[in-house]
Amino acid sequence: MNSMSVEKWLLEGDGTQNNPPLNEEQRAAVTCEVNAVTAAGAGSGKTFVLARRYAYLVCVKHYAVSEILTLTFTRKATAEMYQRIYKTLLTVAQLFGDPYAKKAVEEFHTSRIQTLDSYCSNIAKLAVNSYGVTPDFTLDDGGAYDLASSMALPFILENRNSVALQLMAKKRNLESLATELFCNIITKYSTLVSPIAFSQDVERQYKECVAEYEKAVCDFCNGAFDLQEIYEQNKNSGKAFFNALGPALETFKKADSSNPIDFCVKSCSLATVSLRGQRPSMPWHSIVTELRELFASLVALANFIERKPLLEELALLLEKFQSDYVKQKRVTGILTFRDVACLAQDILKNNIQIRQSEKESYKAVMIDEFQ
Repeated sequence: MNSMSVEKWLLEGDGTQNNPPLNEEQRAAVTCEVNAVTAAGAGSGKTFVLARRYAYLVCVKHYAVSEILTLTFTRKATAEMYQRIYKTLLTVAQLFGDPYAKKAVEEFHTSRIQTLDSYCSNIAKLAVNSYGVTPDFTLDDGGAYDLASSMALPFILENRNSVALQLMAKKRNLESLATELFCNIITKYSTLVSPIAFSQDVERQYKECVAEYEKAVCDFCNGAFDLQEIYEQNKNSGKAFFNALGPALETFKKADSSNPIDFCVKSCSLATVSLRGQRPSMPWHSIVTELRELFASLVALANFIERKPLLEELALLLEKFQSDYVKQKRVTGILTFRDVACLAQDILKNNIQIRQSEKESYKAVMIDEFQ
């Protein structure tokens, strides 16, 4: 039979349970010639469609199996994909005697059906020595965590004179501090090629907090001004609310917004003035309610701004620990899966020769359950 017969069989099926026809969306996914993402729920036949697309590329487009890169996220999925594609090609070869399917079956040992981690590891080994790591590195998340864990407590003891660490140690023991602050954060979020810029993050967050603080101060002052007007009109009413509001306003007038802590201290009585007995329909009720919400934000922002020196000190310690940890990963060759994924990405992005070689190696790339 000719290739059109094979194409019809792949797209329209043969009426049997094992070879049902593709619906319109599935047919579009199989024959697509541009970059595309196919969204489908569990049990909708994603693996079946991917296997058909693989066979379509081989039998209709005449791609060699070595020219199709197929990536999955688990070894189990890789084994299933390998079996499903091989069986499809073998069926086509037996039913139609298709030469391209026959060749694909014969050369299937050269196919590139693998996990994304495996592919990244292969890429990383091509240039990992330029990152100070030997190509015989070990992929071991648990080993990397154990390495960080063994370094964290000695690092804290070495830096026990740090004011920031001393303050944090008052709320938790040194072991939990070593685990939660140093070991967990570094192993979870930092990689060999993308270390966390803790100091830059503190500075960025500080600027954002200052901007938010200034906005909150402005909003709080506007609310206080509105209350002042209401107070002037009702101060002789003899109500408990206005008797408390007057002193609170006078205290607030002495607040220094350039000193966040002072501003919060002198704003507290105004934000917490009692609304007992005041109906929600009263105009001052909504103003005080809004001031209470603003005050909570002001306190959080003021605390961050006030503690910037301690946060900067802590950031430097985290960067030092991170640097020591990265050095040990290079020495031991113990890398995490995230390390290798980031290495592969960095290599493909910056190493022109390797990137070009990969581009020329494959005519099609398929990723099962793209995440």
